[in-house]
Amino acid sequence: MGSALALSGESLWGREFTHLHDEEFFGACASCGDELYLTIGAAGCFVSKEDPVRSKGDHAEIVPCASRSLSGFRTWLHRTAVDVGDAELANRILCVFGRSTCPVCLAGLDIAKAIEQS
Repeated sequence: MGSALALSGESLWGREFTHLHDEEFFGACASCGDELYLTIGAAGCFVSKEDPVRSKGDHAEIVPCASRSLSGFRTWLHRTAVDVGDAELANRILCVFGRSTCPVCLAGLDIAKAIEQS
C-alpha cells in the first residue's frame, strides 16, 4: 500500500503507512506543539506523550473515523483492506484517520493532521 501511495503522488503517506507494521506513528499536537506517540495496533489505538513501550503513563484512546467519511486515497486504502478480508488492517486505517485528545493540553486531535505535522 505504501508503494502504491508513493507512486500516486502521496509520498508522505507512502512513507507513513509503513508504520502500520510496527504499530507506532509519531505526531505533533496542533494546539500545544508537543510531540506524541500514536499507537495503532494489537495493543490498541491510543495517543501518549511518553513512549508506550517504556512507560505506562496516561494515554487517550483514538476513536476511529467512520468509513463513509473517507475520500480519495483514504477510501482506496480502507476498501482494499476490506476487499482482501483484513478487518484488523481496515480498523487500523480508520484509526489513522480518526480523532483523539492530546494527553498534554487536552485539545481535540485529528490523528492524520498530527502525523502530517510531525
